[in-house]
Parts: sequence; structure tokens; C-alpha cells
Amino acid sequence: MAFARKHILIIFFCVIYIALAFSTYKNFGITADEKVAYDLGRNFIQYFSRPSTYKNTIEKYYGQSDYAMRNTPLMSQYYRLYPTFLSLINTKGYYEWYHLLNILFGLTIFVAFYFLLYKIYRDGKLAIVGPIALFLTPRFLGDLPANPKDMPFAVFYFLSLCAIYLLPKPSMGRAIILGLLFGLTQSQRMVGFSIYLIFLIYQIYSRVKISKLIPELFLILTTAFFIMMATWPLVGMNIFQNLPQALFSAQKYEEWNNTMLYFGKFLNKDERPWHYLFTWLFITTPLTTLIFSLSWLGRLKKLFKTPIAFLFFLALIINVVFYLVIQPVVYNGIRHFLYLIPIITVLAVLAFYDLLKNRKSRNIIIILTAVYSAWVLTQMILLHPYQYIYFNEISGGLKGAKDKFEIDYWGASYKEATDFVVNYKKQNSLQNVKVYSCNEAFAVQYFAKGEFVVVDRSASADFILCDIDMDKQRGYTQPVLHEIKRCGATINIVRRTDIIGL
Repeated sequence: MAFARKHILIIFFCVIYIALAFSTYKNFGITADEKVAYDLGRNFIQYFSRPSTYKNTIEKYYGQSDYAMRNTPLMSQYYRLYPTFLSLINTKGYYEWYHLLNILFGLTIFVAFYFLLYKIYRDGKLAIVGPIALFLTPRFLGDLPANPKDMPFAVFYFLSLCAIYLLPKPSMGRAIILGLLFGLTQSQRMVGFSIYLIFLIYQIYSRVKISKLIPELFLILTTAFFIMMATWPLVGMNIFQNLPQALFSAQKYEEWNNTMLYFGKFLNKDERPWHYLFTWLFITTPLTTLIFSLSWLGRLKKLFKTPIAFLFFLALIINVVFYLVIQPVVYNGIRHFLYLIPIITVLAVLAFYDLLKNRKSRNIIIILTAVYSAWVLTQMILLHPYQYIYFNEISGGLKGAKDKFEIDYWGASYKEATDFVVNYKKQNSLQNVKVYSCNEAFAVQYFAKGEFVVVDRSASADFILCDIDMDKQRGYTQPVLHEIKRCGATINIVRRTDIIGL
């Protein structure tokens, strides 16, 4: 009871969060790569449940595409533990349930954020601001339901940073906990290995004795790589050869060869400028979070004297340096760097409380922050269920960003487009309807529930569903029957053809 009274605000937050999860999880569409992720998760269940060898794996997938071969359990360069775990729970394979499970898993990071701040301020009223600030970050919250690739990494990366701060003294217990978290972090994404550099620098900053650090680091590495090898067949099969190859592949990502819309131009991956990531962070992060986090640049002396601020600033700077030096293939805006958003939000909340120490400006800061937060919440409600396409005022909001930057890059709006066609078919008593989807054909077929046939050629379709970016690239001229809009911007178009003579 004492714990409940002390932490009543985070308990209340969790109740509201879970209630929202159960009331909205059916609203979200299936996004790109979801099917592949969960299919391979189910493959991993089979792999771990019965003896598998390289020979019988080859025999099973022989004759299939190179893509299918590369994604077999023993040869996949991608870590599939998270979708495997979800597939164990969601045995029916309903995507609505996947989305619910993703949202509930995301609660982990909000709770961790709260206890991170509670460790500092010892006040639940102050600590709850962290989860609320992260919740009011549309790009992060909007990616939780249908992104089983980038969001789990963001969660484990954040939990690793929290553990580094909350467990300051070397011990066997700390080594095992850090080893488990580091192992999951480095396996989810190759950039996760940066956590070791952050850890080492922070230990030096904290004046931890080398004599205690070396044996602990050995135990951390042993635990982390055991986790990695036990749960990633490709690495476990030959870590010395396959891990470097996975690192190289992640940096180059030669499989991806599409275009990205940036300042109104469709660029290929070799044309992406160095400022691509920074521009996206500036135009998609709420202004309060952006301003407060950047305010540390004018108070670096104070930052270096504040351990928690130093740790998260260090994590941000190291990742920025890695991005500039390694120059990895990045597309879909900040999707690959969603894990930076919680880090930036921590810095913003810490700066917010530090700036409130100035009594002259305290009330103004609180009022402006509250008003702007209410505005962001309004935008999130209007964008639902596409919070992940949020743009801030720098870009002129979603309406100003349209035609300049990618909007619905993962095709979440195809569910709503499909629902429209299904209802239109029923209202007009249409029969034998054929639909072509510019993207996410599986999602369209899934949500159609047999009401129409999905075809692979627009010329033979009665309806064409196309997200705004793809529609612009293909230059369709068929009459527009319906537009899916949010905040004054069209994100998906339903076109009709003359086949059925509507």
C-alpha cells in the first residue's frame, strides 16, 4: 500500500495507457515489413522447437527466391526474437492482437522513464512528467503499434541507459543485468554496440576503479554475447565470420534500393545528404522537446556536472558521431533513429526542471509548455491512428510537409482505404470487385476479409488504392473517388476506373 500511495501517479498513468490500448488497438493498419517480421517469428518457433540443420533448412527453402533464402532462420541477418515472442502469444496471428501486444510492451519504456526521474527527484509529481512528455511525442507513440523492428530496439536501448544510471556500483548482479540488456540491445540493431562505448566513458566519468571495471566488463560481455549467440542462429553458428558480415550489411543495406522524398525531390540512397537525419529530427519533434533539449548547449558546464544529463547527452552525441562517420543507409525519415527520441526527451525534461529554478521565468515556462502540450495532444487526436506522420510547426505541420517529405511511408492508411471500398461495395451492391494497391497489398487483402479480390495490375482493377507519395510517383489520372485526409493533407487516394462503369 505504501508503494501504491507513493507511486499513485504512474499507476494512474498505466491504467489510462492500458485503457487507451484496448480501446484503440483495432484502429491501426498493417505496415510495411510487419508480415515478414511475424512470418519469420513463426519460422523461428519451428526452428527452436525441433532439430534443424543447415542441410534440412536448405532443402526446405530450395528453389525459392533469394529473399526467402536469406530470411530462413539459419541464414537471416535480422534478429527475430521479439516477433517470435509475440507469435508465441498470438498463436492465431491476428494483426490487431500484434498491435495490442506492441502497445502494451511499449509501456515498459514509460515506466522506466518514471523511475529514472524518481531516482533523481524523489517526487512522483515531478517524475510523472517524463512519461507524459514521451507520450506527447507523436512520432514515438505513433510507431509503437505496428513497428516490430525499430521500437523494440528503442525500448531495450533506453532500458540499457537507465540500468547504467540506476546501477552505479560494480557488482555481479549489475554485470548480469547489464549483460542481459546489452545482449538484447546489440542483437536488435548493430548500432546497439554503441552502448559499450557509452558505458565505458560514463564509468570513467563516474570514477569507477579500473580494477573493478575490467572483471565486471568481462562478465557483461560474456553474458551479452551468450544471449546473442543463443537467440540468433546465424551468429551462433559462426560468430567470427557472420557477425562482421551482419555489421557490414547493416551499414550498407544493399538490399534496399528505393527512393526517398526529401524537400520535394525523390532521392536514392546515394543522394541522401548528411543533414537528412538532423532535418527530420527538427521537423518532427515537438518544439518544447526540441527547445528544452537544445538549451543544454548553452549550459554545457552545468550539463557535465549533472550525471544523468551527461549520460544521455553522451548517448546522443556518440550516436550522432556514428551517423556522420559510418554514414549508414537511412530512409523513411527518422524511423531507424526512433531510439533517439526518448534520449532527447530525457534531456528535455531535465532541462525543463533546471530552467524552472529561475523564479522570474518559471510561470511563463510552465504556461507555455502546458499550452503547447495541449496543442500537440490535439494534433495527435486529429491524426489518429496516424500519429507517426506528425510534423511540427517548423515544417508547417502535416499540410506544409506534404509534397516535400514522406508522409505515410509505411502504408498504415491502406486499412482505412480498404474499409472505404468495402463499405462502398456494400452500399452500391457491387459484385466481383477487383482492387489494386500501390503498396501493402497484403494489408488490403487482410482487411478486405474476402469482400473483393486484390489484383497485381492497375489496368485490371475497378479501384486503385495509393498513398499520396506513391500516387505522385506513378502519375495516376483515374477519377478520385475518395481521399483519406488528416490535418488538411491527403495521405491516401481511392481512385475508380471505368471497368465497372461507375
